[in-house]
Amino acid sequence: MIGRANYYGNPFIGLFAIANDEVAIVPPGSSSPFVSRIRENLGVEVMETLVNESNLLGIYMCMGNKSLVIQESINDSEKKVLNSTGLNVVYMKERHNAWGNNLCMTSKGGIINDDVPKESIKRLEDGLGIEIVPMNVDGYHTVGRVVIATEKGFAVKNRATEDEIKLIESILKVKGGVATANMGSMFVSACAIANSSGLLIGEQTTGIETSRLQDALGL
Repeated sequence: MIGRANYYGNPFIGLFAIANDEVAIVPPGSSSPFVSRIRENLGVEVMETLVNESNLLGIYMCMGNKSLVIQESINDSEKKVLNSTGLNVVYMKERHNAWGNNLCMTSKGGIINDDVPKESIKRLEDGLGIEIVPMNVDGYHTVGRVVIATEKGFAVKNRATEDEIKLIESILKVKGGVATANMGSMFVSACAIANSSGLLIGEQTTGIETSRLQDALGL
């Protein structure tokens, strides 16, 4: 299903919540309409936590169907929630700790900010069991912000080149296409929450943008 939402008036809903095919994670105190739309459109269980007392879950976490990447410094109560998801939680010690910005992955591969050190990428590959390829997209190093991916497809900022799209397809092992959201934002993952079953987009996203996102994500 495809729907629209805001987080207390903010259409950049992907900054605050993340999802895979089984579960979504939202900040405590999220509004009932926001949580209900996630459940209805994505068909998932919803869990609540903060990350180091921040509600910017989509910035600090990267989640796929099998694994979740997060900074090691979060507190014990937050770790307890994340460990209860049943996912392989990979805790990282790395100055590039905004994993939602710096990493985008499926269960078969991932792309990462090409400024992240090689030793950190190797630790991620060992923890996740997938190949992680450093790259930028149209000069943007924070690839997790300009690409949103599921097990069915990915959407990337509208100025990505054909070669970049083909490279991402070869790494993530899903097809994709270009898109924007929230009336022209290239930061597509900041504007949406998606899985293989559905898409929840910021309420400022136009009909044409919605259609392009839907096609790119294979929905």
